[in-house]
Amino acid sequence: MDHLKQSCYELSLPVTEKSNLISRDIDRAHSKQMVQILKRCDAEIFEKKINHEPFYQTLYSVPVIQTMVDVAKRVEMILRDQEESLIVLSGCGTSGRIAFLLVSSFNEMLKAQRQKQICSYIIAGGDRALLTSREAPEDDPGLGARMLEKVCAGKKDVLFIGISCGMSAPFVAGQLDFCLNHLDIFTPVLLGFNPVHMARSEQMQDCSFHFKDVAERMAAEQRHKKAYVLNPVLGAEAISGSSRMKGGSATKIILETVLLAGHEAAFRDKTMTPEYVFNLQLRFNLI
Repeated sequence: MDHLKQSCYELSLPVTEKSNLISRDIDRAHSKQMVQILKRCDAEIFEKKINHEPFYQTLYSVPVIQTMVDVAKRVEMILRDQEESLIVLSGCGTSGRIAFLLVSSFNEMLKAQRQKQICSYIIAGGDRALLTSREAPEDDPGLGARMLEKVCAGKKDVLFIGISCGMSAPFVAGQLDFCLNHLDIFTPVLLGFNPVHMARSEQMQDCSFHFKDVAERMAAEQRHKKAYVLNPVLGAEAISGSSRMKGGSATKIILETVLLAGHEAAFRDKTMTPEYVFNLQLRFNLI
């Protein structure tokens, strides 16, 4: 009966917040078993279909790959015309730290090739949040918008990638809303791991909109290729709600693929196709 109640309760939860049947007994497992359980949960990232969620897009679904191609083409365009252009990655907590790591490594690669370093990162709470938890700024959409505006001052072409694994962070929602209001300058990308209809619908502080509103507007603009939503479903986390696990891994895989594909197209004349991006993903995943 308790299991039935739990199942009924979980029907209303976003995928990123559900419990995973694979890891339901992880609290009773010994260390070797825990590693095997975590390995099986991580393997779901790369499955073509999630067993109990067969209708959701996955990492290798055609629409997801095509969106990665479209975003990589925007990276290529910015790298070919770097004057007054910028690529910005932003997130809260672990997502912001991954943004920092990706920007640092990508800029180092550009520097080694004597190219302009055109990537910036934003993390809610500023650089102190790279090492310590600072949760209050994560809930402030206005702060997110102001920080983005400051970083992009004077730029005329900005690719903005907002990372929110659960499609829920107010800080990122504020930034995406700012981009949507300035599509003459910004191409916004939302990276998360829930379907759009599961994005957070609670009101945010000092805001007339919620994250779901922003996600739906992003999806609408994607039809005109003015904004993009990258949201493959990875299955539930090994530890319920810990989106820094599968979500963190998939964030790194997706963004490394997109940035490298754009770079190779710009400087090595690689042809940007879904097949090329798919093979690049395979190279990162070592499968």
